Amino acid sequence: MKKKMIASCMAALLLGSTASYVSADELTAQEKFNALKAKGIFSGIGDESMGLDQNMTRAQFARVAGLLDGLDVDATPSTQTFRDVAPGNWAYEEVEAAANAGLIVGNGDGTFNPSGDISVEQMSTVLVRVLRIETDDSAKVDGASDWAQKYVKAAINAGLISNGDDFTTPVVQEQVQSSALNTVVVEDQIGDLQQENKEKIGSVLALGVMSAKDQKFNPDEYLTREELIEMTNAILGEDNDSSSEIPENPTFGDILRSMLHATGYPMDELTEENLVSLAIEVGILDEDDVIIKIQPLNAPLKRTYAAGISSDTIFEAKTVTVEDDKVILHEDKKVVDNMTLPKTPIQVKLDDMEDVPFYTSLSDINKTIADIVKQQQPVYSYTDTTVPTITYASINLKPVSINLGKTGTITFDVNDGNLTEGTIEVSENSVLTVTAFEGVDLTNFSSSYLTQQLYASQSNSLNIIDLLAQLDSDHTSGVSLSGLANHDLNDDGILIEGTLKDGAGNTQNISIRINITLAP
Repeated sequence: MKKKMIASCMAALLLGSTASYVSADELTAQEKFNALKAKGIFSGIGDESMGLDQNMTRAQFARVAGLLDGLDVDATPSTQTFRDVAPGNWAYEEVEAAANAGLIVGNGDGTFNPSGDISVEQMSTVLVRVLRIETDDSAKVDGASDWAQKYVKAAINAGLISNGDDFTTPVVQEQVQSSALNTVVVEDQIGDLQQENKEKIGSVLALGVMSAKDQKFNPDEYLTREELIEMTNAILGEDNDSSSEIPENPTFGDILRSMLHATGYPMDELTEENLVSLAIEVGILDEDDVIIKIQPLNAPLKRTYAAGISSDTIFEAKTVTVEDDKVILHEDKKVVDNMTLPKTPIQVKLDDMEDVPFYTSLSDINKTIADIVKQQQPVYSYTDTTVPTITYASINLKPVSINLGKTGTITFDVNDGNLTEGTIEVSENSVLTVTAFEGVDLTNFSSSYLTQQLYASQSNSLNIIDLLAQLDSDHTSGVSLSGLANHDLNDDGILIEGTLKDGAGNTQNISIRINITLAP
């Protein structure tokens, strides 16, 4: 589907000169209609004479939803989804666009009922899908059908609809106008938040609070338990003594709880009922943050939002102490003041996100960090002269025999098949650069395959396997051992050489030799 850039223009109609967001409830019915009509949202489904109390059909709302989502609702579909919305029906293209985007699913029997009225809970469900906001499976809302509980609750929390007694009733044009405009406002707020988070992602990567795998941050993936532990350990400067309480699939509430604990709150004082209010009190959240409206406490949190929460915890949150059962907020003491910070930024360039800052100086991250690092340094002069080493490596889950942390050997039988995966662990954060590969001209390969950031606190994927896979075009998964054996020019194994370089500039030459035994 071809996307149309309508969200920012629509939101501009709802912004005052102070650039503060306004609710559709503050506009007159005529202003709502004019704003939507100007962007084509109501084109073809009504005009000013259409009564505000007139019901809207499911087909009409499919067009509204598609335009709110930026879909090309006039494109000719390749297939028919619903047997009661066939080619020639005025809403055929609109309904198919919304169905293909996952905004509507029909009645479950192959029909859509295009002329039927759309209910409040059905509209809520579609608008929540338009915004791709999380829902809470345990949500309960009086007056909503069982299947719609989580969607209605999410729509109410996001300010898309008003609370009510019966969400099964048909919506009228005035309700659709208000909800459509509120959806545009929230969509624009989400876009602003995601843009703001790019700078925060850069800062938490540079400080080692979060990490990227293979130069990818994967912002829309959910934060894992391991990543939350990595985050809290980096902020606390020590192992989190409450890490055992973090579930396998942490929720927004779990992440807020961990961040509040990092400010100084005891874990036993952090309940689901007070997490948001305490996060606002210490400065992790603002009371008007859109994340509060779109993110249930019981739902998982995307990495982009987790980065924003952790960055605000580090740089904005006040620290807390508890004295005689009384919580004391320290306005002038930030979490970053207590962190163990790297002497230089961890440099991570992302392949899957644009406009994420790449830091070369601590002062570029935050003007106070460089001073904090200086204060953390001992008064005596110390120079890091320890070279990084390999502590463990494996290929195809088979351990590489490591010698003195710098050389390794591994042997395969040609009948073992393909090389598909590898891991490497190092003694300290360092950059691995492949400098030579027996029988291969490395000038033909992108630097992204030859250079990668390695972290001491985790098992890193060995990018060299991706480079190997490019040598064997006949195999879609990895590289065949029989093909790889051809690169053994001296019949003594295939020698791969490289360097490990830490943040202090210490360099270690390393090598791995892959021996392949040919079948008789």
